[in-house]
Amino acid sequence: MRVSKAGYVEVPSRMRESFHYKRGYFWRRIIGRPIRVGWEHHRWLCERSDTGLVFTAKTNNALFSRNFFITVEEAGRQLTPDEANIGLFWTGNFTVEERMIIEPGAVDKDLARFKAEALARIHASI
Repeated sequence: MRVSKAGYVEVPSRMRESFHYKRGYFWRRIIGRPIRVGWEHHRWLCERSDTGLVFTAKTNNALFSRNFFITVEEAGRQLTPDEANIGLFWTGNFTVEERMIIEPGAVDKDLARFKAEALARIHASI
């Protein structure tokens, strides 16, 4: 918005950044294979709001418990391109918000809440 009057922004969705896309999570964990959830170099979870984008800091908590990320077995399928990405064409401006989570235990609650909501959306679309 500072350098243009219109444009296009595309980012991985929070659902994509919370998704372990390989099968056999349990066995991969036992034999010591890496558990890749989202992209390791990404620092933000991005969600669409009514008027723009909301960013939440991505923490390593998502890797510590299966309660916090979605496996392909739980979803029953891979993500669709619309689920995996957020594309936003804009003219004039759009809102950008950073969601701060600072309460003790609030990050874990937010990760678990998002996982439950995302699985409900995935299963509703099957």
